[in-house]
Amino acid sequence: MTQEKLVLSFWKLSLENLPMGQFIHQRLSPVEAKLLIDKARQSHSLICVSSDDLLAPHKQSSLENHRELCRVLQTHFELPIAMQDFFSNNSVDREALFSINPLELVQIEDKTRLMIVTCSYSLPELKAPKTLEFQVIPDSVEFHLIAAC
Repeated sequence: MTQEKLVLSFWKLSLENLPMGQFIHQRLSPVEAKLLIDKARQSHSLICVSSDDLLAPHKQSSLENHRELCRVLQTHFELPIAMQDFFSNNSVDREALFSINPLELVQIEDKTRLMIVTCSYSLPELKAPKTLEFQVIPDSVEFHLIAAC
């Protein structure tokens, strides 16, 4: 019997996630999202994915965006999503080899659902000249669940 999986992505969906077929898209309340995430975490079936290589030096802005949204999820919604959740540790000879869980490698199937977390940003007053520090607007966070019919 295949275990149910919940795949979590920030902002993005990939065509590779959608095999041929019909899907249901619903918006969840923060409470509903928390229940699903907590249940998946307890059963070790939560997989956090990213379309960006958050470990690459040229993807620092993507990494910071992920950190900021993780912070908002933890502080405003009590969702314990952390940056470590997006990484896999493929240890070889006791040496840690971390990689990103790629969004493109998951497919929505009978027992696999995709939750996409989206948000809007604000630009508070500039702290230093030419420094842009966008911040997630907590009230704008939305949870979308896509599942196969």
